[in-house]
Amino acid sequence: MNEVVFHPIGYVKSPEKHSRPGSFNRVVSQIILSEHLAAALEGLSEFSHVEVIYFMHLLEPGRGFKLKVRPRGLPELDEVGLFATRSPNRPNGIGLTLCVLLSIERHILTVKGLDALDGSPVIDIKGPARSNYLRRGKMKFPKWTEALERIAD
Repeated sequence: MNEVVFHPIGYVKSPEKHSRPGSFNRVVSQIILSEHLAAALEGLSEFSHVEVIYFMHLLEPGRGFKLKVRPRGLPELDEVGLFATRSPNRPNGIGLTLCVLLSIERHILTVKGLDALDGSPVIDIKGPARSNYLRRGKMKFPKWTEALERIAD
């Protein structure tokens, strides 16, 4: 298998220092990009949201992961396959979040709803896909996701 190497484009500055259960919907954080990438942000401020891809740097290397988990660890929910959840305990520790873009100043983005912890390396940022890019038919969700909606902020 080929080796995959990523180089961070920046880091997250967040009030969240440790993993915690629950929603990050109200968390305001910053993405501090390398200054030489500032020009790559041109036009991004016209979007209301951004997708942030980051590395979950606080996960221990070689920590292992379970193939089946309870969504958000809730005992009232049945176990499902890891890939059916957004559990942070994943094979590669890659995070992906759609965030509200609050502002951009030079090479610093301020966002709301990013579930990355303070110091997380940012791998990439994208303007969100328009619905026509996502047209793959009507989306469906399992019933257990309704329980997660009720506890979200």
